[in-house]
Amino acid sequence: MFYIAKSGTFDENNALLKLGRVRLTFDPNPFSGEGGFEQRLAINDGHVTYTGKDNTTAKIWVDVFNPVIHLDVDSPQPVSVSLAYENWRFQDRRMVGEERNQGSWGLYTSKVPNGTTYADSIDFHEEGVLMSHRNEKLDLWNFQVAQQKLEDYEEKLYNPMRNNEFGLWVHSPDLTPGNVTSGHYVNTTYKAWNLVATAPKKSFNIGITLHQNQTESHDEWLAQMTEVAGSAMNNSQDASMAWWHQYWDRSYIIINEDAGPKDPGFQVGKNYQLWRYMMGCNAFGEWPTKFNGGLFTFDPYLVNPSRAWTPDHRRWGGGTFTAQNQRLLYWPLLRTGDFDVMKAQFDFYKRITPNALIRGQHYHEIDAAYFLEQGDNTGLSNVFEYHAQWYDDDNPIPRPSFFPDGDLWNVWLSNLQDTAK
Repeated sequence: MFYIAKSGTFDENNALLKLGRVRLTFDPNPFSGEGGFEQRLAINDGHVTYTGKDNTTAKIWVDVFNPVIHLDVDSPQPVSVSLAYENWRFQDRRMVGEERNQGSWGLYTSKVPNGTTYADSIDFHEEGVLMSHRNEKLDLWNFQVAQQKLEDYEEKLYNPMRNNEFGLWVHSPDLTPGNVTSGHYVNTTYKAWNLVATAPKKSFNIGITLHQNQTESHDEWLAQMTEVAGSAMNNSQDASMAWWHQYWDRSYIIINEDAGPKDPGFQVGKNYQLWRYMMGCNAFGEWPTKFNGGLFTFDPYLVNPSRAWTPDHRRWGGGTFTAQNQRLLYWPLLRTGDFDVMKAQFDFYKRITPNALIRGQHYHEIDAAYFLEQGDNTGLSNVFEYHAQWYDDDNPIPRPSFFPDGDLWNVWLSNLQDTAK
């Protein structure tokens, strides 16, 4: 079983939604009972391999240059494989309490209503499963624009949530649609669209094509996704492995590699490799890797049972890119030589500069870009952070009349003016 995440999947609340979950079932199951079970992340090659009885393997790898996930199953004996695409957003869900922190509403306050995570569209399609989420409503955006007194500029402001659509298509020539079932995993109810084997085989090849874009219609988005699937579904792993090899060869830090996991130096080195692997997984993503887990988050209940929310939840938002935290990810890349990975962070500021210029002109009557510490992917402020002291239910302090519009009424943040001519 594994989750699917992709850069740019910002919903109506500016949460970075997952694209669902996939569960594989085998009959007979070569990964149970005697014979052992091994799950291995091969960071040098960029794939995960599961090994069971008689060297039966299931390998998951992602095309570095195209948004396609590949699942390759190889068994010395014929086996039946079933795939369940699991989704917990099969109906609208009103967020509860701090759950709202997964988007740009920010921390909980009784002064602002919680948002709604709207349902996906899911069905069988072309012998596979098609899921899509299209942003039809702009509840958060409308609130932000009014809150920050930018209504006169709304049509000019860049907004990556508007008409944003993202989704996937799961397909295999070896599988055919089955039933739609339901279940409960950890603390979340889900529905599953099942694909079943047409016959027992020694090998199965499954592709999952992902696509995200701001389009005028669902049909336009679907045509684009279909084109990606047609051009990249049958690619081999060779080019992706070659990219990973040069990525690891260009620079490295290896500490006490033979000492084992109990050695502090070895553990530091291992953690560094895993961090750099996470950065590499989003090397060509349109948006920067988030400081709060990147693409690799999971059920919050497993971290804290009091946060019994969906797998989409993460603290500190999906579309809020806290500047001081983003620097921790991207500043070291100058030293490692990962300039291609840095591009997404530079593009982030390039993309929101027009909005930052509008902010400078509107709030301070200057022809300069006015960026924020708690800036969203729109260049506007996270809702809570804009009025943090007033929204604090335990100790609310009203925003003074003399405090400038556009500045964050927030004791945790202060201003830095950097003027270039």
